[in-house]
Amino acid sequence: MREGGAARRPTNRGAMIARRHLASGLLVGLAVPLLAAAPTPAPSPSPVATPAMGAAASIPSPELAAKARVEFDAWQHGKVDLNRYLPAVRRQFDAMTVTDVSTHVLAPLGSLTSFTQIRRTTFQGMSLYVFRAVCANGAVDQMISWDDAGRVIFILFRRPDA
Repeated sequence: MREGGAARRPTNRGAMIARRHLASGLLVGLAVPLLAAAPTPAPSPSPVATPAMGAAASIPSPELAAKARVEFDAWQHGKVDLNRYLPAVRRQFDAMTVTDVSTHVLAPLGSLTSFTQIRRTTFQGMSLYVFRAVCANGAVDQMISWDDAGRVIFILFRRPDA
């Protein structure tokens, strides 16, 4: 009970944080805490060229691009199948998070006009693919990675200018 007799309303801290990010419009991230536990690859003896922003780092297989597009569509329409996610990732999302991302970030962008891979990078031994979703009312970058079994281990949506 609070002072004055008002009962304290239970809160979902994760949902509050997601709504704060959504309201600010700066960054909507849905990440995996397992990244820190991933093995760090040995340093490369020779420098690796990094493609310019917006340049395709590699051409994804049609299957990979289709998997990424399925996740974008699912989040945009608020119908995410969490069975496609690593169990540790599934625990980070609840119905409110999916609804918030869909309603406040992705659905307002409107219908999708193009979905293109803009780069691929490696982070702590994980291949991270970045796709740009251009829609009728704006664009968003989707960063995504899968494990060897094809389950999503990382997904992040952010404005292209962020």
